[in-house]
Amino acid sequence: MQRRAMIVEDDAGQRRMFALILEAGGWSVAEAADGQAALALLSRQHADVIVLDLELPRMSGLELLEALRARTAGAEDAPPVVVVAADGTVANAVEAMRRGAGDFLVKPIYPRALLGAVEAQRSIGTTPSTRKVRSLAEVEAEEIAFALDTCRGCIAEVARRLGIGRSTLYRKMADYGIDAGGARGRARR
Repeated sequence: MQRRAMIVEDDAGQRRMFALILEAGGWSVAEAADGQAALALLSRQHADVIVLDLELPRMSGLELLEALRARTAGAEDAPPVVVVAADGTVANAVEAMRRGAGDFLVKPIYPRALLGAVEAQRSIGTTPSTRKVRSLAEVEAEEIAFALDTCRGCIAEVARRLGIGRSTLYRKMADYGIDAGGARGRARR
């Protein structure tokens, strides 16, 4: 039986790119341009995992997460959700996880990262008690590494974009084992 993914993304090009990545990984893909279309599609067919953009027309990704949680409360086959967002703030990640997301990826998304997150969520299971949820530290470390890479290591610009002071950024980089280029070594515990 082929694994089924649903991609909920309003940008048609981005949606198609995600679909191509998952199809190359052996997934059957259904696509929805907004939350209401996703709910309608889910009433007709099952999804093993959902890839969900946070910024959608008519119903935000966070609102859709709430609707999915209410709809599948206690259900054994509730699909895990991988959230994708252009605005990868820690606050967005925490709120998405609080509302039931199993993973949070920041755009631009590399094919290997998307496929890995989808595979991980599906292989771990679909019940909330067995679903792997990344820690806030993991999400924060990824956000810092991404910002350093995007800003080519400019500490002042990274600190400004993340809304933290430079000394706080340096401390977090040391804690997570991240160098100024965004590369991660072994994080200290």
